[in-house]
Amino acid sequence: ADGKVCLYTHQGADLIADITAWYPAGSPYTPVVPERFLDTRFGMQIGYAGAKPGKGQTVEIDVTGVGTTMVPDDAQAVVLNVTGVSATKTGHVTVYPCGSQQPNASNLNLDQGGTRPNLVITGIGVGGKVCLYTHEGADLIADVVGWYPAPVAP
Repeated sequence: ADGKVCLYTHQGADLIADITAWYPAGSPYTPVVPERFLDTRFGMQIGYAGAKPGKGQTVEIDVTGVGTTMVPDDAQAVVLNVTGVSATKTGHVTVYPCGSQQPNASNLNLDQGGTRPNLVITGIGVGGKVCLYTHEGADLIADVVGWYPAPVAP
């Protein structure tokens, strides 16, 4: 209501907060049954063919008009559960609309060899695509869990 977010730590800590998405008041969220649109793991690949994404690699995924969730072509944003698996080094993943400048922010921070998920809201880019950039290389999983429509003029 007032545009503020509260962050709490039990003990002293440095905090970083990256604003990676927002939606206008009154934009209805449309939840969907989660559907996997991307899996880069060997033998489990969905929406991807090739070796594990490497350092500095960007993977593009189609999120509109595909699968059983059928995010509409005119949707403005998509809600994803993004998971990084078996990172080659400690690093991060940045999720953003394809065709736009890659932001200097992380959506998912990874430990070497670990698995870490995070909920991400991102705009949908050119051709209905979302880009996932991996800083140090990691297998990537992305499940669509919902979407937001484009704003309607009053």
